[in-house]
Amino acid sequence: MRELFFSIIIPVFNNQKYLKKCLSSVLNQKFKNYEILIIDDHSSDNSKKICKDFLIKNKNIVRLISNHKNLGVGKSRNIGLRNSKGRYIIFLDSDDYLMDQGLINLKRIIEKKNFPDVILNHISQNKEPKNNLFFLKHFQNKKINKNNFLEEITKNKLLINECWRLTISKELIDKKNLSFKSIQIAEDASFIFKVLIRMNNIAVNKNKFLFHRSRLNSLKFSIGIAPAFAYLSVLSELLNYKKKYLKDKAVSNYLKLKMSYILSNVNIYLNLLKDNEVPKLAKKIRKIYNKSNLKGYISAQHKSTKGIGNKIKSNILSSEKKVIHRIDGKLKKGESIILYGAGIITLSILKILKKQKYNIRLILDDDPIWKGRKLSKIKVNEAIYLKNKKIIKNNLFVICNISSNVLNKIKNKLLKLNIKKDKIVCFDL
Repeated sequence: MRELFFSIIIPVFNNQKYLKKCLSSVLNQKFKNYEILIIDDHSSDNSKKICKDFLIKNKNIVRLISNHKNLGVGKSRNIGLRNSKGRYIIFLDSDDYLMDQGLINLKRIIEKKNFPDVILNHISQNKEPKNNLFFLKHFQNKKINKNNFLEEITKNKLLINECWRLTISKELIDKKNLSFKSIQIAEDASFIFKVLIRMNNIAVNKNKFLFHRSRLNSLKFSIGIAPAFAYLSVLSELLNYKKKYLKDKAVSNYLKLKMSYILSNVNIYLNLLKDNEVPKLAKKIRKIYNKSNLKGYISAQHKSTKGIGNKIKSNILSSEKKVIHRIDGKLKKGESIILYGAGIITLSILKILKKQKYNIRLILDDDPIWKGRKLSKIKVNEAIYLKNKKIIKNNLFVICNISSNVLNKIKNKLLKLNIKKDKIVCFDL
């Protein structure tokens, strides 16, 4: 029997709107040496029927595994990995889709580069930045060893945090016993850093491969105890790995960069907690807190849960003071604040600004996914508002974006509109 080249793992949960497009984009590929593993995570909408219809028509290609209860995307992907038979693994979210010729072009790259451990793919998406070419341009069309790759992305502060950006050798996953953590969000971030530090080499696929659809109702925009715990859990992992790889300069420096990203997210999600959620989170993190170096980041005066809760509150107050200090240094009396960029960072900063009763005039964003939406009861407006010169006057612009690449583009855009440098404050991860 011919070896399958790709296993395409698709976790599905209540995504009837985009699921047909996702599955059809794979089945319409000219290259056919692959299997589709659909993991239905106990969907309650029409997703299960759609999956079954595709299974009936494509039994030789499609396998459907139905979870008896909702397990989450991390555990669903792990089920897919355990059942996969392909030489390379592709993770495809059920609201995303493959581009035409995506699989055949990827196979050619893999064969041409003599079967690398990992392939970093060209991704298009419905938000800024519209693709990841700014990332891919740093690498030539050749197989790159692990250390050279990690040094390059660390030097340029480039991070990979989503598994659907990579195609990964099943042999690497099996040999290194790689799997996803069972946490609400950031399971990708945890999985990816372990892939990158344990691979031997990586290649770059600059052909259009996958379209990612960012949606505001996805888990990455959720707040509360679960996402805060998730990022603290990943931070705990990173601290343990950093200790293990202290003598490996390339890996150690990369992990340090990754930690700064995760730590920023920890602070963001801690700040978004309600007062009554702090003691509940403190109780939940007690085990990992005592088993890792988290004490250096969320240390308490004593080991009780109450002590951990007090330290979390202290971290929140510290974050608030840093934001206020940066804004007060540039905000003059009578000026308002215009927030540029909508998202989880903005939500966190907005909470701080509202608490201190700052005057928020507008929230602006270039991405169409925010059109007509509200953030903390404030409408998100299109950046076209900047054409009104009255809006530009007497305002401090606070730019919030997780991508430093996008942040710098926005900053340059504002400078071209003759907005002074001292009237711009930037917050990224």
